[in-house]
Amino acid sequence: MADPQKQPWILAAHQYPFTVEPNVFCVLRPLVSLSGETYVAENFPNRGKVWWMLRNDFPRHEVLPGALFISRIEETQHYDPDNPQKDRFQAVRFDIRPVRSEVVEVLELRGTSLDEALSKGVVFPRPVPERVLLRIGGNIYGPLHATHRIDNGQPIRLFLEGENELDHVVYRVSREDFEKFRLAEIQDRRIVYDFHYEIGSSDFRSRTPEEKVSQQLILARDFDRLLHWMKETGEPIDVATNEQILQWFSKAQTLTRTERKMLRNFIAHFIDQDLPADTEIFAQRKKRFEAILRNVDTLMACGDLLAEMMLNEEIYKRIFNERVDHLASARVEKEVERRKAEIEKEIVTLEQRRTEMEEALRKLTDELDNERRKQKSRIEREMKKELASWTKKIDLCRKELESLTGDLAQARERLYEELIHRYPLPIPATPP
Repeated sequence: MADPQKQPWILAAHQYPFTVEPNVFCVLRPLVSLSGETYVAENFPNRGKVWWMLRNDFPRHEVLPGALFISRIEETQHYDPDNPQKDRFQAVRFDIRPVRSEVVEVLELRGTSLDEALSKGVVFPRPVPERVLLRIGGNIYGPLHATHRIDNGQPIRLFLEGENELDHVVYRVSREDFEKFRLAEIQDRRIVYDFHYEIGSSDFRSRTPEEKVSQQLILARDFDRLLHWMKETGEPIDVATNEQILQWFSKAQTLTRTERKMLRNFIAHFIDQDLPADTEIFAQRKKRFEAILRNVDTLMACGDLLAEMMLNEEIYKRIFNERVDHLASARVEKEVERRKAEIEKEIVTLEQRRTEMEEALRKLTDELDNERRKQKSRIEREMKKELASWTKKIDLCRKELESLTGDLAQARERLYEELIHRYPLPIPATPP
């Protein structure tokens, strides 16, 4: 396995966040890296998880069990291989964020249809990536663009629509064909990743799982291959809204009265033409557009007549102008207030970031000072130890020198005595 710290990982929230004053924490379950490396529990000691301390400005209500995040990881400072509650890795605090377009998720929906999901949205237990596939009954639909709304105390509601890049067309393939494609691709290069894991409670000490989660993910880098297969194999379905149908035909969002008249003439001419409906989508949209046009044309005619009648009366004209001025003023004030609130929120966020950075700088300074003191103490201890060692060596040398000096003196005495013994000095004769 490559070093897990060298690449971003897709991680799932293992539980609800919890507070250990003054900080908020969560435990994450690694799933797959952006390079396609899958999770192996042994590579994330001690619990197969990743520790996470949330930033103060992080949207805590988005942290729900099973919600997906992307982050680089780093080693924790207090990792203890002998403590089963200590994780080796933690999410990089200022790097982690919810996933957006990095992965595509296959969502399992029950008790609904594609039309209901598109028109009403669906309740879901957690946020999802921006791009999804839907598994409904025996079919897979997609791709679809997903957004979500979280109201206090209310379940999360997902809102789904076709993608602009695909002209609001989704493709339907059978679940059976999708599984065949998934299994066949595993032999070449895995495209669809399957994950099955347990999520826990808000008590990080609890080892009792509360629920099992199953997720299917496709990395964004591999999705074009799957989409190409769906286009070739699947059935195209038009999921454009009425408004998008009108835009598709008119390529305009706001039209003057003259332009609307020109558009009606153009559409009448367009419908009379026997244009080649060489695709099923074209035929579907043409029928829908004709129905929309009948309603819109009547409504526009009534609106034009009513507006002309009212503007011919001076009192209505004055009221209309006053109302326009009031609406314009209110809109400007509302925009100013909105922008003011955004700026104030940005200022608060920047102040929090500055406070956190100052605190981090203070901690780093303290750590540096502590390290300097430790190094100074260590150097002093080593110097004292070295001095004592050299003092001991000098004493030994001095003793050896004294011993050698004594031995030399003794050797000199022995040599002198031996010379005297071997070559005695002549004794002068005693004079008579």
